Amino acid sequence: MFDFLSRQTRARRSSSRFYAFVLLAQGLTAVATGMAVGYLLMFPVVYVAATVDASKQPPRSVFQSSVTESSSRYSRRHRNTQEILTRFVHAFEQPTTPDTRCVDPAIVFWYTSLFGISLSSLGILAATFYERRRIVHEGGWAIGLALGGRHINQPRSVDERKLVNVVEEMAIAFATTPPAIVVLEHEPGINVFAAGLTTDDSILCVTAGAIKHLPREELQGVIAHEFSHLTQGDTRLGTQLTAILYGLNSVRLFAQWMFRVGHQTSESNEKGASWGYVWMLVAITIWPFGLAGAFAAAMLTSAITRSRETLADAEAVQKTRNPAAMAKALRRIVGHPQRGQLLHPQTTIVAPMLFVDYHDKPCWYATHPPIETRLFALDPLGDATPIYREPVTKRRREDHAPQTVAVMELLFGDDVADDGMPEPLTPSSPQPAVADTYGGGAAVAMLAEPPAVVTTLFRPETFAISIPMLVGLEPQQSTSACDPAWLKTIREADAATQIAWLAQLCSDAEMMSPKERRQLRLAAEQCRGRLGDHDWACHASLWMIVLAVEPNQPEVASAFVPPHEVAGYSRIILSVLAVCDGDDGMADYEFMRGWSQLRFADTSRLPTAELSWGEFESAVQRMSQAPPSSIESLLVAIANVVSGDGRVSESESAIIAMIRTALDP
Repeated sequence: MFDFLSRQTRARRSSSRFYAFVLLAQGLTAVATGMAVGYLLMFPVVYVAATVDASKQPPRSVFQSSVTESSSRYSRRHRNTQEILTRFVHAFEQPTTPDTRCVDPAIVFWYTSLFGISLSSLGILAATFYERRRIVHEGGWAIGLALGGRHINQPRSVDERKLVNVVEEMAIAFATTPPAIVVLEHEPGINVFAAGLTTDDSILCVTAGAIKHLPREELQGVIAHEFSHLTQGDTRLGTQLTAILYGLNSVRLFAQWMFRVGHQTSESNEKGASWGYVWMLVAITIWPFGLAGAFAAAMLTSAITRSRETLADAEAVQKTRNPAAMAKALRRIVGHPQRGQLLHPQTTIVAPMLFVDYHDKPCWYATHPPIETRLFALDPLGDATPIYREPVTKRRREDHAPQTVAVMELLFGDDVADDGMPEPLTPSSPQPAVADTYGGGAAVAMLAEPPAVVTTLFRPETFAISIPMLVGLEPQQSTSACDPAWLKTIREADAATQIAWLAQLCSDAEMMSPKERRQLRLAAEQCRGRLGDHDWACHASLWMIVLAVEPNQPEVASAFVPPHEVAGYSRIILSVLAVCDGDDGMADYEFMRGWSQLRFADTSRLPTAELSWGEFESAVQRMSQAPPSSIESLLVAIANVVSGDGRVSESESAIIAMIRTALDP
């Protein structure tokens, strides 16, 4: 059996060494930044010395005659400036005997460097103490609530009661006060973390996936691991490291702020605009030092957290006396489809505190050792195969938030129905809870008006007029012969009703004659050419009409879509869904909700100006040739995007219908 006592000793020594290196990185950053500032300050100090020297001494003979000859052309101020510049340049020349320089720049550099080092050290320390005080003031509750957790006052289920009992048992084993328990209900992955500086404000956050999938013995090992972090002072150490990183990063942030101010000043027409270039030069000089210091400290911090994870594993096994349970918990996480991943956009702030790394694969900047390494440490000869692996193609409702489930029912139909689960939403049996939450989203499955009304309003001979009006365009054909009441009915219909009418036209296309289908297709194609790139709902509705009236479309041969192309197409599709009902702060949050489901590298939403309907349509059609697992992951991501704001808009409804038809899962 592995020697856990020696492992603890090595982990403590490693943590101490790396923490000393972090402090060294902080000191070196302060010194390097201070010397850079001192070097820049040397020039104005020498210039001031040259000015004082010029005011005390008469001009030297080397330029006396020059001044006399040009006295008729230059004012006294110009002569003084020439004398000052001459003495300034002479100060940096090789000294002679006797030394006639106004000041020795080397001596000035040492004094200005000491001043710069003192200034940068005070700035870094001030930022460090400010961040630490802020974290101490907010406590662990701020982190738990920021991730959307729910405090367990009274257990609501048998699994929550089991969790409370395990936490109380581990508190007795570690001789400490039980922390507050927070459940992350919308996180299907298996992960746990502890936060807080004291026993009064400490919390234990557990994902819904951990509560559901971990048996009691394995849950004990995981909870014991987090108790070790609390009792060993790892949370306090994490606070100190976070504050140090913030202090080091403040150098870079200050340089960026100074560069922006200098750039704005240099572009202004006010007096002293030339000083803006000076500020920009100072910012460019000190920015690399702040970046290098923060990067070095971040790498060392990751090394510290990796060593602390090893120590926590060792102490958890000591307390539970059951290394097999801890190993099984790790194997179960490896086999879970989402492993230890958290879906919340702010996961990075708790990355060092998690039980397992939220990345799928080990990376050089990981804050945790690879799970395989931890398994080998627990039992070198033990089994390391995953215990639990759900098929990737199986979408389970209980692994997602209720809002996401409602959208998945509308989007996927019976593809997500599991045994014992309610039937999906259909036109004949709408669910009130879904209808209330997703007002406009019911357009995906239900009509706003009875089909009879649609048949009465839209006849083939009026397609050239009615179709443009439904998508917000003025008909090119004259409407003078049309019934004013008919025109008023179409124009005054709300967006949801218009989209529902277009959807009904798609359904009725099969019963139309070939001539009527050609008329409908011609009207739709003409409108598509007149729409703007960002009329997403109208484009999607017309795309559905064109597809419905096109008989016997040839099947597209399946082709291999590389993973990097899947990522690019998915980014376009999710970006369009996020902005189709408004480009605001919520759009970024909705995009991150969906993107986190795809397990690609972190990225940002595409700006609205870079999106177009042509690229979106091409991305959807290309994704229809992707592997089924990629399509299913994209559909789950789409459901998370759409459910981000708690409702499904009319634009989202139309685009969802188009995507569902194109991908045909």
